[in-house]
Amino acid sequence: MFGKRFDFAGDELSVEEQAKILSHAIGRPINYQEIPIAAARQQSEDTALMIEWFDRVGYDVDIADRAYPVRARPGRHF
Repeated sequence: MFGKRFDFAGDELSVEEQAKILSHAIGRPINYQEIPIAAARQQSEDTALMIEWFDRVGYDVDIADRAYPVRARPGRHF
C-alpha cells in the first residue's frame, strides 16, 4: 500500500490507565508520577511547551466519522 496514508486513533486513556495496561503487558508494576511543569521547564523549555500543548489542546479525532474496522490478532489482547 505504498503512497497511501493511514491515520490511527483509539480510546483516550488516562496516564493511570496506560500504566495499568503496560504493567499487565510486561508483568511488573509501572507507577505514574506527575512531574510539575516547573521541574520539566528546568530540564527543557521545549518539553515543557509540548506538555502544556498536550494538556491544553492535544490531538483529537472523530473516530466514528473515520471508522475503519480493524481486528486485533488473536492472543494480543491485554
